[in-house]
Amino acid sequence: MDAVRANPLRVILPVVVLMGLAVVVGLTRTPTYSAETRLNVGRQDGDLLALPGFAAGVQSLAVGYSRVVGSSPVVARTARALELPVDRVAGRITAAPIPESPLFRIFATGTSEENAVATANAAARAFIAYNNAGIARDREDRGIERALTRATFRLGLANQRLSKARVDAKRRPSPDGKRISQAERVRFARLGTNAALLRLRADTLRAQYRASTQGISGVNFVRVIDPARGATNDRSSTLQKLLFTGLLAGLALGAALAYLAPSPSTYVPRHAARSRD
Repeated sequence: MDAVRANPLRVILPVVVLMGLAVVVGLTRTPTYSAETRLNVGRQDGDLLALPGFAAGVQSLAVGYSRVVGSSPVVARTARALELPVDRVAGRITAAPIPESPLFRIFATGTSEENAVATANAAARAFIAYNNAGIARDREDRGIERALTRATFRLGLANQRLSKARVDAKRRPSPDGKRISQAERVRFARLGTNAALLRLRADTLRAQYRASTQGISGVNFVRVIDPARGATNDRSSTLQKLLFTGLLAGLALGAALAYLAPSPSTYVPRHAARSRD
């Protein structure tokens, strides 16, 4: 501490220089812009919303869909829409579900606000097109009616397994004396979740089959509810990080220089040393 007080300029100068460099770098670098588009899974249909397990099912679908957004097919479709190379678009698109809701968000970055907004909206359209193409392929390969029959059969099996597990659990004594053990409860929850997802699949196919028989071309279960209109940039946050780093580095360097400098109490000028001799 004495060395720092004795050499304040050696401490202050590195701080000023490094923070000045941080300001220059922060203001001259090209900021990264971020835009966001929100999509909804499932139609706001009263009949569908009243179905048991429908809400949990669409939330699970939102989680799954958010993981598909960054896949190669979606990125390739986005790149074609933007007329850019795939390698320039890859890594600029991410997605995340909104907890406890049928919504998920697509994030896109760019070198300008217009670029980020265009990329986010193009990625949303590319995902919807990819998802619809998958539904169309499913119809073409198996047909809605066959898919519905299979889904209904699987749902029946899942319900039978769940009912049988409950009956067996009541007949078997629990090790801890409770009517149903914790392990059985976990198993019931797993079987119930599986049945709910299968019920969602069957209900979705049933709605598609009903729409197709009524002459409707298709049912879109994913749609954009809030397209990207603006973008934020990281200039301010990056500048703050650079300034903080410059401050810490300057203080560390200044303290090192102060301690390495000779102490005024031990420094003897040459002319004084000669006069002593």
